[in-house]
Amino acid sequence: MGNEPIRHHYIPQFILKNFCFNKRGDLHYYDIKTSISSIKNVRDIFMSQNLYSDEINNPTNPTKIERDFAAYESEVSKIIKEKFLCIDDGQLSTEEDEKLKLFFALMGFRSKHTSDKYGLNAPDENKKFYSVFQKDGDLAVLWKRNLGYIVNCRSFAEVLKHKNIDEPFKLFMRRDNLGFFGQYFILTERRSGTEQFVISDAYPIVVNGFITQIPLHLKFVLYVIGRMTMSSFLTLIMRVKQMK
Repeated sequence: MGNEPIRHHYIPQFILKNFCFNKRGDLHYYDIKTSISSIKNVRDIFMSQNLYSDEINNPTNPTKIERDFAAYESEVSKIIKEKFLCIDDGQLSTEEDEKLKLFFALMGFRSKHTSDKYGLNAPDENKKFYSVFQKDGDLAVLWKRNLGYIVNCRSFAEVLKHKNIDEPFKLFMRRDNLGFFGQYFILTERRSGTEQFVISDAYPIVVNGFITQIPLHLKFVLYVIGRMTMSSFLTLIMRVKQMK
C-alpha cells in the first residue's frame, strides 16, 4: 500500500511543468481566493489527496481511476509535445483529435469542484434527480463509477456506446466534447511578457459558452472553439490586441 498514489492531480502535472522556472518543478502561483501570489511546486497544487480513491466500485484496486488517468495523460502529453510544442504545423489524426477532445472534456468533470457537487453537501434536488442511477443516494460513488468508465474511453463515440455509463454523464461529455455544433482546436503563440501565473481553480478558462482557453505552456495557449463562432473568436483576439 506504500506505493499507492495519494496526491491526485485534477490538472495534470505534465501541463503544470510547462510553467516551471526551474528543474525542481517550481512555478508562480496566484490564488484567486486569497489574492496572494507565491511560488509553489507542481506536486502541491491542483490536487486533492485521494480524490479518485474508490473502495466501493474497485475494492481490490482503489487507486485504479488515478492510475487510469496517468495512462491517459501519458498518451495526451505525447500528442501535445509532438504536435503542438515541437513543430510549427502539427497535423492531428482523427484518432488524436478525438482523444484530445475527450481528455479536455474530462478536465472539468474530474475536478475537485465537480467532486464537491457529488459529495456530502450535494443539494437535495441533485440527490433526487440521480436517485434513478444511484439508489442509496451516494453521489460520490455515482461520480467515481462513471469517471472510472469514461477515463478508459478515448473518444466520445466510445462514451456513447458504453453500456455502463449513465445517461446524464453521456450528455455532459457530449456538451463538453462536441459543444452544440462540434469543436476544433486553434493554437496561439504568446509573444509578450516574461512571466506567467497559474491561476488557482480557474483552469481551463471558459471565455464564453463556445470558447475555452487552455494554457499549455508559457509560450502557447490552446483554444477549443465551438463551430459557428469564429466571429466570436476574432472579436476576442481584437480585444486582446487593444489591451496591449
